[in-house]
Amino acid sequence: MPAIGYAAQYIATGNIGDVLDFGYPLLMPEAYQFIWGYTLLGYFCMLVLYVVVHHGLFLRILESSPMRYLGKISYGLYIYHFPIIWFVTRIRDFGLSETQAKPLVFIIAFIATLAAASISYHFLERPLLNLKDRFFALKPGQL
Repeated sequence: MPAIGYAAQYIATGNIGDVLDFGYPLLMPEAYQFIWGYTLLGYFCMLVLYVVVHHGLFLRILESSPMRYLGKISYGLYIYHFPIIWFVTRIRDFGLSETQAKPLVFIIAFIATLAAASISYHFLERPLLNLKDRFFALKPGQL
């Protein structure tokens, strides 16, 4: 998949772009990438889901404790990642060069997002999830 992304990026722009983008830069602005690029990524994700469900590929990794925990806090990861990344990128205002700022932004944003999602899960989501059985309990045979 990254090889296709790099090749497509090279055909569209004449260079492979940032290596960390895997050929799919944010917002995919060149040569209608926002149309075909997301279609290609969606197709790739569908293939991965297919092999997991039908062939059991990656099950050992997906059923590991860290991955299960990430699954529990995934909603918080989704909700908090973008605002945290936006806030942490302000680190550039301290005069750091791009090569210094990028890894620092990644590390700080990664840790802060995990912390925010964990705190949110334990103190907000889980208590609310526990209320569902109290107010919306299924009666026997209702399922």
